[in-house]
Amino acid sequence: MLINYALLPTLLELGSGRTFAETAKRLRLTPSAVSHQVRTLEQQLGFRLFERVGRRAKLTSEAQRLAGIVGEHLPPIDDAIEALLDDGRSVRGLVRIGGVLPFSRMWLRPRVTQLLRHYAELRLELSFGVPSLLLPKLQSGLLDLAIVAEPVESPVLASRVIFTEEFWAICAKSYLNGAAPPKTVQELQQQRYIVFDDSRPMHDTWWRSVAGRRAAPPAAVACAVANLDEMLHLAEQGLGVAVLPHYLISEAVASQRLVRLGPIKSVPRNPVYVAWRKAAIETSRFKLVREQLLAKVPTRSGKSA
Repeated sequence: MLINYALLPTLLELGSGRTFAETAKRLRLTPSAVSHQVRTLEQQLGFRLFERVGRRAKLTSEAQRLAGIVGEHLPPIDDAIEALLDDGRSVRGLVRIGGVLPFSRMWLRPRVTQLLRHYAELRLELSFGVPSLLLPKLQSGLLDLAIVAEPVESPVLASRVIFTEEFWAICAKSYLNGAAPPKTVQELQQQRYIVFDDSRPMHDTWWRSVAGRRAAPPAAVACAVANLDEMLHLAEQGLGVAVLPHYLISEAVASQRLVRLGPIKSVPRNPVYVAWRKAAIETSRFKLVREQLLAKVPTRSGKSA
């Protein structure tokens, strides 16, 4: 089978869920040129790449499998060629970063600002999700770097701790309704809680540090919502007690808009990691962005601090 391999990047872009217009813009082509490339590739492959679903077009199952193979092998080849030609001074091209919210938003904003301000040819693609989705994407090459709030145990990935979050229990003054903040285990057991989801990871970690493993955890859950910003909003409205990372609430606690609850025997802590593939090609852009993500303080030069 003879095909024009120069057409495969177009399939890869379309396979990531982009429209013909979006793909044309990214590849600096016209939408009609993208359509022509798709028809040409279909003729060379001998099967259809797209099928109509109502008014929209989506990849056929054969095209999805092909796009997956192309996505696994084409980017590393491009990176390897670029690394061979890299003079160590040019920073250009795409780096894809995934991360957990809201920590990644806080960590990325100053670093992305510095990178884009000082490297005009660098492109960054940011996406957010949970570790169970981010790490498989990182392993398969759909991401170059990932920020995750759990240990990275895959043998094909490397990681480094960049931050240690603490879990604090907080509530609004309106929730207390003039009463003193609960301090004892018994008092804390009687509160209504806002938890991340049914697995209650932060809540249970905090509870074990406060009450030990033998004490029964509080049973009253006002709301389970898998979004830290929404948890904070509900707590601020006086609807319950929430356990949240300290970086999200420390300012509100310091200004007394929120009340931190105790007793605080030992503060539960959780490390946050930057992860990447061990086999990743060390291009200048990849090394620069990784250094910035690992840096405690973002720097103008791109060097870690």
